Amino acid sequence: MKLNKGLLLFPLLSLLFFSGCTSTSVMGLSRADHVNELEIKLNRELGELKNRDDSRINAMEEEISGLRESLGEIETMRRDLERVSAGLDSGMEETEELKRMAADFGARLEGVHRETLVLLIQALENYISEDRDQKISLSP
Repeated sequence: MKLNKGLLLFPLLSLLFFSGCTSTSVMGLSRADHVNELEIKLNRELGELKNRDDSRINAMEEEISGLRESLGEIETMRRDLERVSAGLDSGMEETEELKRMAADFGARLEGVHRETLVLLIQALENYISEDRDQKISLSP
């Protein structure tokens, strides 16, 4: 009795085929529910990644917004400093002009003091000489 080789392979192939039905694949092909599970898992992981990315993007946008505000404040400070600097420059020029005027005034005052002292001495001398002349004329 000759056995057919195909008959021996049939039970072996049947065993492989039906055992595959209980696992995730049948003859190397995935079952639909396993694919659906993988798709759900993948979508969940993608959602989590998207949420993390969205939260990072929101944090970066808030940081950028804060930096823009800071930049605006810095720009305002820069303009204020330019105005102060311009004021200081003109103030320094005015101070130098006032120093020159004070030096001129000081030189004039020195001359005025001498002239005043000369006039006071002359006035005193005149007064004294007049007073002496009056005393002399009053004496008998």
